[in-house]
Amino acid sequence: MIFIKNVFKLSFLVFILSYFISCSQSYNNESDNNSNVLGGDGDSETLVAGGIPEIESLFNEEDNICTLSVNDERFWSSQGYTLWKLLPDVPSVVENDFSVEVVKSSGVPEAGYGVVFGSYESYHGNSMFVLLLNTNMQFSIGELQGTSFKSICPWTYKDFITPGYDSINKVKVSYNKYRYEIYINENFAFAFTVPHSSLHLSGKNGYIVVISPKDRLPDETVCVKFNLL
Repeated sequence: MIFIKNVFKLSFLVFILSYFISCSQSYNNESDNNSNVLGGDGDSETLVAGGIPEIESLFNEEDNICTLSVNDERFWSSQGYTLWKLLPDVPSVVENDFSVEVVKSSGVPEAGYGVVFGSYESYHGNSMFVLLLNTNMQFSIGELQGTSFKSICPWTYKDFITPGYDSINKVKVSYNKYRYEIYINENFAFAFTVPHSSLHLSGKNGYIVVISPKDRLPDETVCVKFNLL
């Protein structure tokens, strides 16, 4: 087993995914209800948050392509499992746009995968923003703060997201005057602002993949690739 730094597991505390009646609803500051948004299409998938131990690396890098391919039962649970990796050498979004091509080759369609940004450690634990896609042409955005997860934008359908397996989707996070802007395949998708004092502004970026309770490990494999642009 090979272990490397900056590959983490989110474990212990479970938050339940809310069911969103309309995938095309617009963002509403009052509608998040601290819901988990790591599943999609009203799936009952959960975010497991809390401890952040160093674990065996599942993110393998070669020629600027980072691949997570897993069918190990240790990374499955009835409440879901979330794997993520930080990129310590990549500048914060405040310094430079964060652009990544993401491709999901296998795993249940509604389970989220994508990027994290603005990650930092506090006395509450790790805090970061999470941008997720699924293969059903949906995206969502949330904020993880230690052991709580707050929805910023619930799962939302966009016709410019390329559906299905082995499809390339380019995500870009940019920053301008305390405003984060999200682009998918060069199309504006969403924007939100943060306080001037937010520690997210100097935080790190990375990759994230959700293992759904519906994923049938070890019989099937969850595979996602990331190409840092």
